[in-house]
Amino acid sequence: MDLLSYLRAYEPGELVRFSGETYCTRTHDSLKISNGKWYWFSQNIGGRSALDYLVKVKEMSFPEAVKMLNGQAVQPICYEKPPPAPRKLLLPSLDTNTSKTEAYLKSRGIHPQIIAYCIQHGLLFQSENANDVIFVGYDTKGTRRYAALRSMTTDYKGEATGSDKHFSFALVADDRPVREVHVFEAAIDAMSYASLKIMYHKDWRKIAYLSLAGVFASKRANVVPVALEQFLKDHSQITKVVLHLDNDRVGRQAAESIMGGLDKVYDPEPPAASRKRCERLPADGDCKSEWKGARTMMDIKIYQINLSRDDDRVAFLGLSQLDKFQESSKVNSEIYDKVFEGAVEADTLEGVYQMFNCDCPEDFQGRSLSVSDVVEIVSGKDAGFYFCDSIGFQRVEFDHDQTQKLDTGMLRVVLVEPGKAARVAEIDGSLEGMQKTVGGYIQAVYPFEETVCLVCNEEGKLQGLPLNRALRDEDNRIYDIVAGTFFCVRLQYGELQEFERGTAEALHRKKYKRPERFVQIDDQILAIPMPIKSDKGRER
Repeated sequence: MDLLSYLRAYEPGELVRFSGETYCTRTHDSLKISNGKWYWFSQNIGGRSALDYLVKVKEMSFPEAVKMLNGQAVQPICYEKPPPAPRKLLLPSLDTNTSKTEAYLKSRGIHPQIIAYCIQHGLLFQSENANDVIFVGYDTKGTRRYAALRSMTTDYKGEATGSDKHFSFALVADDRPVREVHVFEAAIDAMSYASLKIMYHKDWRKIAYLSLAGVFASKRANVVPVALEQFLKDHSQITKVVLHLDNDRVGRQAAESIMGGLDKVYDPEPPAASRKRCERLPADGDCKSEWKGARTMMDIKIYQINLSRDDDRVAFLGLSQLDKFQESSKVNSEIYDKVFEGAVEADTLEGVYQMFNCDCPEDFQGRSLSVSDVVEIVSGKDAGFYFCDSIGFQRVEFDHDQTQKLDTGMLRVVLVEPGKAARVAEIDGSLEGMQKTVGGYIQAVYPFEETVCLVCNEEGKLQGLPLNRALRDEDNRIYDIVAGTFFCVRLQYGELQEFERGTAEALHRKKYKRPERFVQIDDQILAIPMPIKSDKGRER
């Protein structure tokens, strides 16, 4: 009998889900159970069966363990599950003056009317230190239950302690019923779309706007995020769900999962009057009719700032703010990548903007068109380069020869393999590619002070992969060992970014240059650096 089956049958109160299909025990949280095996990390012992567990962990004699598993001395152990402690939302100290927040959101293209509405209805706050914008979500009783924090001065994004994602940020007009909810990854995305409605002289109050507080690629299919699930439960009149998720791998996977999940929830189909419908972009009937009305073809190219080369942090800033963050007010072509080239069915730049926010072409590789992006009209009387500003487009000088080629999907990393010196390598940056590199499901850890992420096989030890390198604390003491191949990569704006040729890359090549061999002396594990070929050559 494997350990997981034993605990489910005889000690269910001892079994605690750790993540996914990985479990630990209530008594020993460092004892992990996964893939038919178990390993007690703090004691450096493991096994496959319940018999191994009873002998090595419970310290039973072999005959006692066999008798217990044969049912001769089984006494199921029952635990009374304690009631969950109520979550208490802890907001940072709030500032009564929101001028800095208003200026920041305006620079991001949010319409003043949307900003004012959110402030008046308690959806938007500013922290007392004037560094963070705070987006708040409420339950049906009007109690604050969720808060997302976004720094106005750094890359920080987070949630307030006690936040419950069931009640994420939602923008619902209180003066009329709505039957349609538009779903976004973040609160600022929802506010941006409401601002677009105003720009195109449409009534933004006719629909509801919901933030999912982020999305992720789930191993399970047909998963509806808890924020959307709760919103539909609290607003039973909703009959249409429209998804506005990012046009990247995670966004597309999440959209497919949500649509599949909603299909399962609402099957068999209810009467047509109450049927809930889930659509991907374009957003609504008005948007579709406008696209059908556009008959002029424009030959365009789109350039977006590569965040890994944006040393002055000017991405998403308007023209008037450039000179505050860089040495001049001119657009720096060198930090841009070309993300699209082709003919589109539009007759104005505003039409291009709406298309690349509502119904992006399938081969578009970039982000939704936003402030700081540059659109090139290739031919005709209006040929030139146009900067997407906080309001409208501005013609600018721009050198397309200084931009970088389209992203190939490869990721430049520091690759660390067992028994080998660390080296710079390019790997497939897709989820499947990263899993192939480490040999299984990936796990990201953050053991460095720098904005660098270590990605490894989350089940490396359970799979018996060879030990690779030690992780050390600030006093250089070993606190964990990575098993199997791993790689180091930059972390910026919450996303994995490839290394540039520079100091960070050199630092992590040096950190893991020498392979390590591990030996146990008494209760201590030592890591012994192994020589590499260049060292052996010098010794001779």
